[in-house]
Amino acid sequence: MELHSLLIPLGLVPAIFFLYFIVGRYEGRFRERNAILAFIIGFALGLFLYLIEIFNIKIGQKIYLGDIFIIALSFSFIEQTSKFMVLNASFLRDDATPIYGAAMGAGYAAPFAPIFIRSVEANIYGMAIATIPIMVILLTSYSAILIAIGIKKGRKAQHFIYAFFFSFIVWIILLLIFNLKYNASYLLFLLSILIFLSAFATYHAYSRLLPFSMLGRKELKEIL
Repeated sequence: MELHSLLIPLGLVPAIFFLYFIVGRYEGRFRERNAILAFIIGFALGLFLYLIEIFNIKIGQKIYLGDIFIIALSFSFIEQTSKFMVLNASFLRDDATPIYGAAMGAGYAAPFAPIFIRSVEANIYGMAIATIPIMVILLTSYSAILIAIGIKKGRKAQHFIYAFFFSFIVWIILLLIFNLKYNASYLLFLLSILIFLSAFATYHAYSRLLPFSMLGRKELKEIL
């Protein structure tokens, strides 16, 4: 396993841009220090867990479907549990916890590119592979936002399960892409699923989850 330093911007730059896009309209409603800290903790945690995960899969080699389910279950559970433990810490529990979830999720997914993407070729296939880290950022941030909202709303178990199953589906797709032999149409099919999930996650988080979860008690009473 090689850590491709040239691919670090492929994860870090989109992660920072996504974070700015998501939290920009909530400026003044969260503690910037906590958001930055959540991003840094997420980055360190993602780097640590991704390095462990990459040693347990063999990219480019075929593995059985049963093993894919077991690996996806294991990765999803460990990742969501780790996110929950961090976001449930007292210093991140306030009215802006969903924002810290977005920050942590973006930071967590930033190291994905240099660890899981071995190379990016200058062709259509390479361009397709280069989009995966960006989609992972969107999808990972979504699951972290789900967990954070559950913590804020007192629905920890329910939202943890949502995030777990969502991550489970994403990992199955990623493992199929990285570990099975496929043709161009097969890759396009899997990527189209990731694109759909990424678009849904971004829209749902930006337009539905965060606006409602960031409302104060008085604002909620006015709506209800």
